[in-house]
Amino acid sequence: MKKTGLIIAGIVAVFVGIIFVSRINTSDANVDYARFSLAAIQDLAKKNDYSNYNLDSVISPDENTGNLPENIDGDVSTAKLVIFEYADYECSHCAEFATMLERFKSQYADGEVAIVFRSFHLNYNANSVAATAAADAAAIQGYWKEYKTILFANQAEWAYLKGANLTSRLKEYFKEATNGEGDLEKFKSDMESEAVAKKMAFDHGAGLAIKLEGTPTVRIDGEDIELENYATIFAQKAEEKGLTKKN
Repeated sequence: MKKTGLIIAGIVAVFVGIIFVSRINTSDANVDYARFSLAAIQDLAKKNDYSNYNLDSVISPDENTGNLPENIDGDVSTAKLVIFEYADYECSHCAEFATMLERFKSQYADGEVAIVFRSFHLNYNANSVAATAAADAAAIQGYWKEYKTILFANQAEWAYLKGANLTSRLKEYFKEATNGEGDLEKFKSDMESEAVAKKMAFDHGAGLAIKLEGTPTVRIDGEDIELENYATIFAQKAEEKGLTKKN
């Protein structure tokens, strides 16, 4: 009887140990994973009245955006051509098109092209919202473009990670994007902040408001651009706007 009790006690101890180790390996006390629910973001987006906004212009920070500004590659104050891009960080086509947009922008004089990026979450991309939270948190410290580039370049690394593994990878990307100079604790805190949740929701709702059908979606002067003919259309817009081509 005593021997049986020892065996049972041993099994219980092992079981408890497994649970304890499992908790260590699959959770992160500093991250509220409920924030990364697409349903939660969609619910927040429904609270916004987009009829009060011109979504084909740069939106100034307000309560609905979490008082966070647009994520912009370039300077809209000097840009002759402003491109509005709706994309999902986990979308492979978005990653490819982001490279094409950057290539187009680099062909013209500095300051003449600006790209306004708004995140839109596809419901089959499990880590899209978490990645967006990380990108928006990086943006608060001035590293949005660097972080976006890393996310798109490394989709295969993070797209299927879960729990603490995903969190750890997103933190590593922040270190890389900032060359180790960013505030990691602030980044982690901002990822789960109300401000970032509102920013994600505003961008997602903006996509719904323009009746976006997929990603990437690109708009110029209030019109969707046919991606199949983007090179021709971009060239036409560049000529219309009088952009200065680099030698």
